[in-house]
Amino acid sequence: MTDEIHIAIPAVGEYRKWAEVCAASAVHGSSLPVKVHYIDWSVIDRARLEALGSWHGSAIAFSRLYLAELFPDLDWVITCDADVMFRGDVAELWKLRDDSVSFIARRDSPLPPSKYNQEQHDWYEAHGYRIKDWGRYFNDGLGLVNLRRWREKDYQAEFERLAKAHDDWPSPDMMILNYVLQDDSKLLPAEWDCFSGDENADVDWSKSGAVHFVEDTPWRRSKITHLASDLVEEWWSTAERCAIAGKGYHGCRNWLDWAWRRCVFLFLKRNQWILGLNRKLWLHLRSTRGVNSRPAVRRAGAKVLHVVPGLWEHRNGIAVAARLIAADEGADLVDAADFAVGRGDPSQYEEVWVHSCWLPQVVRSCRRVLKSGVPLVRMVHANLDPVRLAYHGWKKRLAGMSERPLFEKSSRIVATCEAERGWIEKYLGRRCPQIEVLDLKRFFNFRHDGRAEIPSSRKLRLLYLGRRHPLKGIELLEAAVAGMENVELRVETSIQGEEKERAWEWCDALVLPTLSENFGLVVAEALERGKRVVTTDGAPAWRGEEGVKVIEGFLAAPRKGRIDLLRTAIQSLT
Repeated sequence: MTDEIHIAIPAVGEYRKWAEVCAASAVHGSSLPVKVHYIDWSVIDRARLEALGSWHGSAIAFSRLYLAELFPDLDWVITCDADVMFRGDVAELWKLRDDSVSFIARRDSPLPPSKYNQEQHDWYEAHGYRIKDWGRYFNDGLGLVNLRRWREKDYQAEFERLAKAHDDWPSPDMMILNYVLQDDSKLLPAEWDCFSGDENADVDWSKSGAVHFVEDTPWRRSKITHLASDLVEEWWSTAERCAIAGKGYHGCRNWLDWAWRRCVFLFLKRNQWILGLNRKLWLHLRSTRGVNSRPAVRRAGAKVLHVVPGLWEHRNGIAVAARLIAADEGADLVDAADFAVGRGDPSQYEEVWVHSCWLPQVVRSCRRVLKSGVPLVRMVHANLDPVRLAYHGWKKRLAGMSERPLFEKSSRIVATCEAERGWIEKYLGRRCPQIEVLDLKRFFNFRHDGRAEIPSSRKLRLLYLGRRHPLKGIELLEAAVAGMENVELRVETSIQGEEKERAWEWCDALVLPTLSENFGLVVAEALERGKRVVTTDGAPAWRGEEGVKVIEGFLAAPRKGRIDLLRTAIQSLT
């Protein structure tokens, strides 16, 4: 298979301008070379088209029927309408080719029969054409075409026969393709070719690889309900940065009209309860629901920067996690204090991750990224845990005045477990961006077999490894082991290198009596060395992990109850 992607876009008259924006969006985010083919009606003999009774003077509706003839040297091509905008890596779409079918497209939405496509449904019924499975009825506005298979089965002759047989096809290209290829096609995943006016599902636009502007084209704002949504703004942003023939695209945007439509959109986005008052209003303005101006789909090989407070501190769990993620992706790293004052150019990257929150240098770093227009990704490392929010809560509420808007403008927020996802959603409410769960466990090789038995002839050796902080629960652990004659506790707050390894060799188990833990890198280190672990429900990422005893009900218990729960869990190790 070739490494060059071919895209065919019908471009007749004014649609040529819109096709250029479509092409630019595909080329800009692709990790593979892209070759775009614009199709004008003149490439097909006009007399031949006029011989088709259903031809109404537009090659857009018929060009797809002749793709095998137009591209005799190609095996595959992506076909798309001019009103499609690619938001992700088009190479990921190219990977979905399947030699066992002739056409791969997105399911038409909503399903027939409906007001949207009732005419097509009725036409098939009236003329005796049977669609076997309406659940596989596709929209040809974006699809992968197996040209080699089309030629082998001579589908073009069948397309022409049907086009000549009737002069009243409501949508001849889509209806002919659906009828002929209904047993030789498959559907694309929903993230490709999501419709801007999709009434059938609550599409998560932050995950969409492409958007098809159905009755909501950005260059036409005729209806009062056609607002300047985030998707529309993203289209204009793409258009204005296009580098076609050495010139940017300059559309005739009516700025006064745009201003009031944008203001209404933002008002509704921040007061979405209004949309629930009227179903029709919700359908017209559904793209206000949780839309981010930047997609979460990142192309393979994208250049990424991680901004981390205390980057090279060995005891800083946030910094350690950031270094692991950056090393895995081949991304760059910079300390937040340096980045906030101008080190590093965010515009040189396709995505910037800013780790942690509340700190002044983190806030300034986020503002710098947003000002550059580069997608901002936040990884908060459990700082939105209700337990942590309650600790020095007045400071968090004060800092939240500057942090909340930065969270809302982020491309996405990264959590390390489902529990943290819930914390973030609870804190940000309806304005919460998309949340991605990144499991840090994949960076470690845990030893779940061959754990040494604890000799009964000596004391049980417990290790606490971490800083002394009220949220770490170290004083609860010390109170729990007091008076336990068969237990020896070693507390280490600042050891590295060989000294740390000797501590691991000495201990039988790690105890982390935490009240709030995002991930707990020390738990992963213990499991790598084959050690048993006792922790609490304050570290929810480790629930269900073999070799880890999670004390449930620890957070809800009073102080004495927590000490008793710890003592019981420790005794169960022997």
